[in-house]
Amino acid sequence: MTLRSLTAVALALFLTGLSLPGVARAEDQRTVEFANGQSRHGVVTLDPAQTGIFFLQDGLETGMEVHYDWADLSADTLVALGESGYPVPQAARHLPSDTATVMEVRPVLPAVLGVKLTTKEGESVTGMIDAQFSTERIVHLLTPGGRRGPFPRDEVRMESVSLAPQLVYPPEELYRMLLSQGAPQTADDHRFLGDQCLKLGLREQALRHYGMYELLQARERPEGRVVDSLRRIRQDLADAVLRDELYTVGKHILDEEYDRALHELREATARGNAPEGVLAELNRVAAEVSLLRERTITERVIDSWEAFQDALLRSWAVDRGLAFADAFAATTRSATAEIRRRVAEKFSLSEEAVARIWADRPSNRLHESSYGDGTWLVEMPDLGGQEEWWTKATNDRRYAFLRAVHAEDQRRVIRTGHKGCTACGGTGLRGEFRGEGLPGGAEPPASGGVAAGPGPRSCPTCRGLRHERYVLYR
Repeated sequence: MTLRSLTAVALALFLTGLSLPGVARAEDQRTVEFANGQSRHGVVTLDPAQTGIFFLQDGLETGMEVHYDWADLSADTLVALGESGYPVPQAARHLPSDTATVMEVRPVLPAVLGVKLTTKEGESVTGMIDAQFSTERIVHLLTPGGRRGPFPRDEVRMESVSLAPQLVYPPEELYRMLLSQGAPQTADDHRFLGDQCLKLGLREQALRHYGMYELLQARERPEGRVVDSLRRIRQDLADAVLRDELYTVGKHILDEEYDRALHELREATARGNAPEGVLAELNRVAAEVSLLRERTITERVIDSWEAFQDALLRSWAVDRGLAFADAFAATTRSATAEIRRRVAEKFSLSEEAVARIWADRPSNRLHESSYGDGTWLVEMPDLGGQEEWWTKATNDRRYAFLRAVHAEDQRRVIRTGHKGCTACGGTGLRGEFRGEGLPGGAEPPASGGVAAGPGPRSCPTCRGLRHERYVLYR
C-alpha cells in the first residue's frame, strides 16, 4: 500500500463524518476540456456556491479534487455542463477564452486533503496525517517543517483542510506527480509543464522545460526539427514499445546525448519489425543526429545560450509573484551573467571561454522583438502604472516585453523602429473617437483630433503613441 493510500485510510479513521467542504459526491464521469486546450477525464461535482465545479481527475484519490471556475473551462464543456443541468451562467458560455491568461493562477496539482489540529492550549498545527506513526489514540502530522506529534486524539480538535501540495511533498515527488499526468510530447507540452513547475516552485525543472520548448518551436534550431520528425513517425506507429523507445531517443537529442540517441536508434532499426517506410525514416533521422553530434562546441554553445536566454526570460514572465521592477532589473542586470554561468556548467567550460564564444558569434542571425502594448513603459515611463500593466498582462505579453528589453539592452542592436498600433490603426484613439459604432459611420467630434499622448480619448493599447516599438538585433 502506498503512502498516499495509507494517508487515505488514516483520514478515514480520524475524520469519519468529515468531508472536504463543498464537494458533492454525485458520480458524474466525463471528459472536461479546459480553456487552455488541455483535457482530462474524471468525476465532476458542482460547487455548492455555483461558481464552478470540483474535478477529481482519474487516477487520483478522493479528497484530491480541484476547484475550477467557469472561466477555466472551454466553451464546449460549459455548453455540455449546461445541457446536463449544471447552473452555468449564460454569460459565461459566451466569454471569449484567452489561453494565455486562463489558469495562470489556478492550482497546478490537486489540493491535498489534510487536517488542522487545535490543542487545548489553542495551538494550531496543519499538515497531513502520518499514517505510519499514527494510531487510533495518537496523531502524528507531516508538516513543511517535518513530523509533529504525538498528539493525543482525545485532547485535540480536528477539522479537514485543503493543503497546497508543495507544503506536503518534496520537490522530486512534486515533479514526479506532474509527469504522471502525461509526458510532454510537443513544444507546447513543454511550455505548459514549465508553467506548472514554476507555480510549484520547481525553478530548475521549469527552466529545463522552457529550454525544451525553445528548442522545439524554433524552426532554425536543428534539434527541434529532428525531434519533430520523430514525433511525426511515432504518431503512425502501432508498436507501443517502439513508440516509447523513440520518445526516449527524442529526450536524448534534446539533452544533447547524441551517442545514446544513435545507439537506441540503431537497436530499434536492427530488430526490423517496423514497416520499411518507417525504417527508412529512422535511418534518415539517425543521419541527422550524426550531423548534430559533429557540430562544433562553438555552435552548440551559441545555440544553448539562445535557448537558455529565452527560457530564463519566460520564467520571469510567468512568475506571477515577481514585481515589474524586479523583472525589469533582472532582465537588464543579471540575465547575461546567469546565462553565461549555466552554459559554462553545461559544457564544462570557463565562463570566460563562453563569453568569448558568444562575443565572437556569427553576425548572420537576425532577430526581431516587439515591445507590443508595453511600448509606453519604455517610451513614456513617467506615466506610472507599470505594476498595474504587469499584473494584468498575459504571460505572452510579459514575455514579449522582457525579450525586447533584453534585446535592446544586452544584444547587438541593428536598429529600433516603430510599427503602427494594430489596435487603433495608428490613430492613437479609442474606437468611439475614431467614429466606430457611430450612427451611419459618422465622424467623431471635430475636437477629437489625433491623440498626441495619453488621455481619456487615447487608445488603451498604445496609450496614444500610435505605434509599437520593435528591435532588430543579432
